[in-house]
Amino acid sequence: MTASVQDRLKEYRIALTHDWSDWLRRVRWCLPLILVACVFDGFTTVRFMTEYGPALETHFAIRLVSMWFGPLAGPVIGKLCQIAAFVLFSKLWPATAWPLAAIIVIGYTLAGWHNLAM
Repeated sequence: MTASVQDRLKEYRIALTHDWSDWLRRVRWCLPLILVACVFDGFTTVRFMTEYGPALETHFAIRLVSMWFGPLAGPVIGKLCQIAAFVLFSKLWPATAWPLAAIIVIGYTLAGWHNLAM
């Protein structure tokens, strides 16, 4: 690896291991919104999958995980991975926290309503 890649990886490691209180302060208002939208989408996805099966799921990764682990565990594992991705991106690039949170909340809410309409 080149020195610049090693330096960048070191910066990421430091960012992920230090100062979580600053991150929590930064996302304290958007994290509850994301969690509520995530639970709404997760519950409606589980209901949708138990009724129709995972084959009709439009999100490729959620469909794949649901085919492997079933219609209950699949969406739960998928949502946990999506929340982990938000934490990772917003911790490494703090300026993306609010725009990313807005996209996530809108997307999860629309997906949940779509699942209810099915």
